[in-house]
Amino acid sequence: MTVDFTEKAKRYQAIDEIIASGQRLKWSQIIYELYKKYNIKTSKTTFFRDIDNLVKKYQAPIDIDTETNGYFYTDPKYRLPRFYTDENAAKAANKRYWKNFLRTNWQSKTMCHNLWAWSYSTMNSQPSRYAISSKC
Repeated sequence: MTVDFTEKAKRYQAIDEIIASGQRLKWSQIIYELYKKYNIKTSKTTFFRDIDNLVKKYQAPIDIDTETNGYFYTDPKYRLPRFYTDENAAKAANKRYWKNFLRTNWQSKTMCHNLWAWSYSTMNSQPSRYAISSKC
């Protein structure tokens, strides 16, 4: 069975929000909360696999409280990086990133024009000499 990335990303985001809430819930309570609050059905095995992936792949500082058997972040400021589960949201974020990057990091208009010309010609397969414009 293949798992859609967006399904996994939504589960990771939901688990992150539950753990970051500071409630120190047990695994069974987190699975119940996933279903009740986020409408995400998951098994015990999948939950433990997700926790393992969060720790190994995303360096999430997850630990278990020995008194309550509840999950918590050892670093209370930690939050999982946001995943874009919608293609349009990812495109919008990318556009905002480049707009801010060009506005704050590029001091020279010439550099900005050259970058814009390169990206425009690359996207449209046109020679860069036709792409130069005052976009910055």
